[in-house]
Amino acid sequence: MRKQLFFLLTLIVVLSGCSGVLDKRNTLSVSDLTDREQGLLSIYSDNMFVYDYHVDKDFKEVTIWVEKYEAGKFMDEPVSSIITPVEAEGTIMFSMQRPLVEYDKNVLNLAVTRKDGSGSVQNIDEQPVGFQEMASTSSSFPGELRPLEEENVLATICFSKESNGMSSMTSEFYEDPEGSIEKLGQYDLVYVLKIQFNK
Repeated sequence: MRKQLFFLLTLIVVLSGCSGVLDKRNTLSVSDLTDREQGLLSIYSDNMFVYDYHVDKDFKEVTIWVEKYEAGKFMDEPVSSIITPVEAEGTIMFSMQRPLVEYDKNVLNLAVTRKDGSGSVQNIDEQPVGFQEMASTSSSFPGELRPLEEENVLATICFSKESNGMSSMTSEFYEDPEGSIEKLGQYDLVYVLKIQFNK
């Protein structure tokens, strides 16, 4: 599974590298995947987020982690995290596989690729009771991020037993996660993907 995911991520990096290079530095954006690339990735994951970053030489590494909240309460420690070196440009990927009925765990994958290699981690997370019956929605940051050396929220995957009227996380949460923390209580379960580049 992990080898297949690496192969797909490497393929995306190679293919997207042909589309030109951004002039701006210190930016992170949602990858512009083709329908074919999205189709390939959807085979291996229910929720997949892919980003391209471009940073100057002052940045040495990136820290990425996934926080879990149940009924708005932070569950003590990140359920997945990675610290890995960065180069001028690269790709970041986060995926979560929603388990089959007989399974009682989620599989979370974090990966960072760059020209000289990649770093990745795979973690298993226990499901809360009633998870299989929950509806889900996901979203990614809608616009500008704060400076990359600050903590940023990249994506959320939200689960709820009440599917009627369920919507994805609002843009206010991405802009001011600390000031909008109460929004997490609107869902039974939320995974929050965060990132910080380090000099």
